[in-house]
Amino acid sequence: MSREFLVTVVGSMPKRPWLLKDSLSPGKGTRGQGWELQWAYDGENLKRAQDDATRVAIRDQESAGVDIICDGEQRRRY
Repeated sequence: MSREFLVTVVGSMPKRPWLLKDSLSPGKGTRGQGWELQWAYDGENLKRAQDDATRVAIRDQESAGVDIICDGEQRRRY
């Protein structure tokens, strides 16, 4: 007997290339280790770029048939 279930994603999707600088810097977050992503923009331009990346992540999930979608954590820095 087949059981139906909803498909979702867990965790973050890869960041869109236009969001990031080409380099990383030593992490300064709560973990205090590793590397930190450097945004390619700041202020309102960063917000717009993250909104665009979120729309793309949502579209990708919808196209793949994912039932419960997320923002792909496009705003997450670490």
